[in-house]
Amino acid sequence: MVRPLNQQEAIVVEKLYCQNKTVSQVANEMYITESRVYQIKSRALAKIKLGNKPLPKPIAITKINLARLLNER
Repeated sequence: MVRPLNQQEAIVVEKLYCQNKTVSQVANEMYITESRVYQIKSRALAKIKLGNKPLPKPIAITKINLARLLNER
């Protein structure tokens, strides 16, 4: 399953890797801090890297009867 990038992530990736802009330039154009650009970039790259891997199976959570567990001891 592919994890799609949100609009902000797509813009940051486009500007950094397709338009070869610096983090400073991207920050100025988007009116955000350079630190925020790095955060968005990291999140986007993580989604891209994980896109080829299957999602983990959800863990089945069952209702636990605490009284029954205590009585079994």
